[in-house]
Amino acid sequence: MNTDKLRYPTLKAAAQAALDVQDACNLSGVAIAFADVVKTLCAFVDNTSDRNNHPIARVWIDKLAHLAGIQALHDPRLIGAYAIVRGLADGSLVDSSDPIIDVLADNTRTR
Repeated sequence: MNTDKLRYPTLKAAAQAALDVQDACNLSGVAIAFADVVKTLCAFVDNTSDRNNHPIARVWIDKLAHLAGIQALHDPRLIGAYAIVRGLADGSLVDSSDPIIDVLADNTRTR
């Protein structure tokens, strides 16, 4: 996939968008933007399970759940996901294969 045509051409850009969207209040706008994020995840993450459980996806889905009134607060998997997304966005984590993710992922992967 040519990442030049993606709205979010890097995982860093998708992570920053995941943080930026947290102030949104329009479910349809968030859902449409999330579809673009999924395209980015498809370009950079090899398999469906890893895309479904990617911290960027979880942070976006958390926002969608919040807008729909079904957010699960204080889930340790979500807390870890936010930490990873902040690291991807600020550049302290280069990509989702960074070794620190193994430490944080203990709280983000389903068992």
